[in-house]
Amino acid sequence: MYSSDDDRAAPTGKAGMPPSQTRQPNRSRDLFKTESSARDILCRGDARYLIPTRAQRKALMIGFAHCGKSLPLSGYDAVRLDAAVDLDDPDDIARNNDAIVIIEIKSTNQAKVGADLAGYFFNITAAELQNAQGLKDQFRFVFLNTVRGDWEELSIGEVLARAKAIYPAYHIKL
Repeated sequence: MYSSDDDRAAPTGKAGMPPSQTRQPNRSRDLFKTESSARDILCRGDARYLIPTRAQRKALMIGFAHCGKSLPLSGYDAVRLDAAVDLDDPDDIARNNDAIVIIEIKSTNQAKVGADLAGYFFNITAAELQNAQGLKDQFRFVFLNTVRGDWEELSIGEVLARAKAIYPAYHIKL
């Protein structure tokens, strides 16, 4: 730490600029931007895909529970509606449950990842895996390339069948 009485030079960033004026890569910000772009591309590209609000997620949780299905508030990004469903009404969600597909969006901004997804590396969280296993055909992954704007929807079985490698991991925050 430097004090104003310290005669040593203050730390500098690029080209002699103070660190506060130097833009450092921010992986979290870039990841959020890619995820946000992916949501926009998907919903603009196909009107059946919607990003539920927090209140709609609660209604989905209740509606799915009425059908004997567990759906937590997290572990997914979007829904695909194959019929008209009022996402604010748990009873309508229960009545039209077969028309609702829960979607987890996996996105990349890497041009080198081809349409066949070869070389695409991603994580599946425990909540996503639980949703995929519990909801079976009612849960899908959408793999979306934000550079090209193309996407592919796959079940967990299709994802695992195409996997070249699987690396189990624990992510721990202290």
